[in-house]
Amino acid sequence: MIEDGYFVMAGDNVLDFSLIPFVDYAKKSDTSCIMCHGEKPKEPKGSLAVPPFYYYRAEDIVRIPQAIEDDWQQA
Repeated sequence: MIEDGYFVMAGDNVLDFSLIPFVDYAKKSDTSCIMCHGEKPKEPKGSLAVPPFYYYRAEDIVRIPQAIEDDWQQA
């Protein structure tokens, strides 16, 4: 049984900032969260990518298998 929330981060970037405020916000809001950013501009300011960050509450983690099954049934 899953009792804790999960933080998921995709990417291989080295970060120069803390992710603690993001996780604290998700816990305080009692919701699963996705940190998102706008599309890459035509002339980016740098060469770094922005990895996606997700925070899933325990009660949402257990719903993932059903969501995958539903998606396969609709395909």
